[in-house]
Amino acid sequence: MSRKACVTIAVLVLFVFWAGAQSVNLSKAENIDPNQPRIILHSPTPIQVYNSSSIKLNLEILKPSSWCFYGGFYKPSSSSSGIPFDPKNWVKGYGCRGQINYLEYNLNGNLIQTVSIDDYPPYVYSEYPVSNKLRFSQSLSVPEGKHVLRITVFGSYATDSHYPNGSRIYQTVNSTVETALRVWYTSPEISLISPQSKIYSESEVPLAFVVDRPAACVYSLDGAGNSSLVGNTTLTGLSEGSHSLLVYATDSAGNVGKTDTVVFSMALPTPSVNPAPTKEPQPETTPTPTASPTNTLTPTIHPTNPTTPKPTQASSEAASPTASPTEPSLSGTTLAVIAAAVVLVVAAVVVAAVLRRKNA
Repeated sequence: MSRKACVTIAVLVLFVFWAGAQSVNLSKAENIDPNQPRIILHSPTPIQVYNSSSIKLNLEILKPSSWCFYGGFYKPSSSSSGIPFDPKNWVKGYGCRGQINYLEYNLNGNLIQTVSIDDYPPYVYSEYPVSNKLRFSQSLSVPEGKHVLRITVFGSYATDSHYPNGSRIYQTVNSTVETALRVWYTSPEISLISPQSKIYSESEVPLAFVVDRPAACVYSLDGAGNSSLVGNTTLTGLSEGSHSLLVYATDSAGNVGKTDTVVFSMALPTPSVNPAPTKEPQPETTPTPTASPTNTLTPTIHPTNPTTPKPTQASSEAASPTASPTEPSLSGTTLAVIAAAVVLVVAAVVVAAVLRRKNA
């Protein structure tokens, strides 16, 4: 046998053991009383959401199979009523040793109504098999909201025990079923917390609201298309000026509600510009006057005259302690040029004197 076949057989064996264990657990978990009736609730259902206050109650009651039997019945004729037992009236037929008496239902723990059930009486002969199924239908008036509907069926059946007078002893039984019930037949109510009809100075505005039931919500800003809402959010990027907002809610029953239109305004502050820093004024200073240099005459040497020129006296203006402000002062470049010229003249005079001596 191949390795693959061995693995397959092992998996099948494990599955069989697992399935057997599950079936054992289920049988232990159910532990149903064989003399207890069962209720099958067809409507209402927890899945459906009802948009009307009138709810159809539709259920089926199953009597235990142990209640129904086929056996002998004593069936006296009307003419032989009160006459002692006659074996001729002993017949075979169908009957039931128990019956459903009534049911009651309550909403959210409060008893609403008790209804009698017209069931086949026990130990009454029937030529045909007695059905163990009872169908019940009734309209319920249920207020709006979320509810828990509880239905209880009451019955009784004959035990194997008898009273001293020979009458049978009956045992009462009951069964209960519960279901969630959601009824919404009006429009959802939406309480809009924000925004409000006022002026906002920030570009982001919170959108906060409360709905009285589970619902799918959308909003419309300034008449634009609807935008989905999964809860409170924030409106961003709002421009300067007036805006309008509407919030819609649709519940699971198809009812639609909406808020009143709220109008609010945006007045965003203008961004401030920091001014350029200004220099502090400095105190004015009076300039100190400076004296101009005294003009003096530079002696001029003529190359043809070997005599030394007499120095020229300074003018009275030069002797004055203050110079006229209109006299221009000699710059350093001008003085350098004058000094160079003097050097050249002196050199020329010296050369001329040397030549005369040679000629002499």
